[in-house]
Amino acid sequence: MENNCCSRCLPRGKEGDGRRLVDAVLDTKTAITIPAMIALAIGDDTAAELARDFAKRSLIEPVAKWLGNPHGRARAHAMLIVSTGFVIYNRHIIIDENHPSRAKVGNWLANTIQEIVDGSDHNLKLFLRTRPIQR
Repeated sequence: MENNCCSRCLPRGKEGDGRRLVDAVLDTKTAITIPAMIALAIGDDTAAELARDFAKRSLIEPVAKWLGNPHGRARAHAMLIVSTGFVIYNRHIIIDENHPSRAKVGNWLANTIQEIVDGSDHNLKLFLRTRPIQR
């Protein structure tokens, strides 16, 4: 993988990447500032445009290339969406570090990210279905 911010989390084979990503987020010694910077950029049109360009160039495109087919770009978006929320809550809104729900949510995210990385038929069918959401 190219030398960019994603290369630190996804440099190896794809097995176990969901767990590696979650472990990096839960390790408070690991500096993770990009999701908060992207979220803060939303309030300003110029900053939001820069954040969009950065996310596309440095996050979505390299991860999509690394994931490959099928649907690498859609899977990269899914990874960014769920992992960004997890980072913001665990680093900035802070779920009690010792609360059992933190580990449970971490396990859910690790499994979800791994399903996205693996591109399993089951996951792709759920993620890519096009039926409208009922309100």
